Amino acid sequence: MTQDINDQLKHLSGKVVALEKLAKEDASTEKDEVPSSIRIEVVEILTQGRRLLDQVMAHIYTSYYESRLSEEEKKNATIYFPLVKKHSDL
Repeated sequence: MTQDINDQLKHLSGKVVALEKLAKEDASTEKDEVPSSIRIEVVEILTQGRRLLDQVMAHIYTSYYESRLSEEEKKNATIYFPLVKKHSDL
């Protein structure tokens, strides 16, 4: 992996640890709903995680597989994580 990807993984891991700490603190209160600050943080972590997975897959593809393809196959190749609600939507 590249150093940039490793740095992003460490950063994201730190955000997850911080989120868990916030969630534990919030769980000790008598509130009935999850605070917006925690919901926003969850969305940001998921968004960053998805983007990071795309980068990891692109890195693996270009490092290990792209050289095996013809120019035509390279033009048609797409590496991404589709967002769908259920497997049958793929």
